[in-house]
Amino acid sequence: MRNVFVINPKSGNGRASRRLIRNIRSAGSKNNQVCEIYLTKGPGDAERFIKAYLKHWSEEQVRLYMCGGDGTVNEGVDALMHLATESGQLPSAALGVVPVGSGNDFLRSFTNHKEARDIEKQLRAKPAYCDVLRITGQIEGEEKTLYCDNILNIGFDCDTVDTTNRLRSNPLILPSFSYAIGALVTLIKKRGVRMHMEAEEGTLYDGKLLLTCIGNGSYCGGGMKTNPMASLHDGIMDINLVKDISRLRFLMLFPLYMKGKHMQKKGIEKYIRTEKTSRVKITPLDGKMRICIDGETCDAGEITVETIKDAFRILIP
Repeated sequence: MRNVFVINPKSGNGRASRRLIRNIRSAGSKNNQVCEIYLTKGPGDAERFIKAYLKHWSEEQVRLYMCGGDGTVNEGVDALMHLATESGQLPSAALGVVPVGSGNDFLRSFTNHKEARDIEKQLRAKPAYCDVLRITGQIEGEEKTLYCDNILNIGFDCDTVDTTNRLRSNPLILPSFSYAIGALVTLIKKRGVRMHMEAEEGTLYDGKLLLTCIGNGSYCGGGMKTNPMASLHDGIMDINLVKDISRLRFLMLFPLYMKGKHMQKKGIEKYIRTEKTSRVKITPLDGKMRICIDGETCDAGEITVETIKDAFRILIP
């Protein structure tokens, strides 16, 4: 068994990474397990490293522990899924999540931060199957296939992520408040998005939305439970469709939306609708749109999103 901890040293802060390395070495020594450590060198490096590592150790059982934020985890999932596509088999490696970043939303759907930061529990973690969303289409001007382990945001949420990422560089703003502040700043502009959404069951939407949040997992934005009914292992994506509501209405619904209680409100169907499907085609009516995949934003044209059931294994401490 090979335990490989892939650490993004820029997640959190440098002190957090140094403390994590000490904990990994201590837990490995105490449990008589060899723990390898790799520090990523920049965006995309985690994915490149994992692909090369798993090809080299193809006959070995490997546990990959992604230590960073949701973007780091996504690089690990992307690497596993692209290797699986090449081989035509399910990924052989299991993937763990050690939260070091500011959001850490994916793991909220299957464990908590305290458990996930316990390296000894991580080394004893049990694997469970997890779905993934496959996104294909025009992305950054090219035909691409990307993977989403947690949530795909379009519209207001995506604009908020762009704003939040800028706010997080401000040392005066606590990371736990940056998303809420970003949402308020974005609300002033309130651009929304115009799109056509077509599923196998028929047309889901056509026209202007404030946002759509397509969930494999339940959480985004540092703990907002936007897709409370989503499951990581049901083979179905949960799609929130928030209509082009007024700023005042949004502010009234936002506290419930953050806590995942919005669908319990009487008459909510006039403003927010939830759909479940395994495949949806999304066409931007203005030619292109901004999308956010697990906290990372990019430009896209027409895309197709589909659920791959039991795509890889996650480690649950």
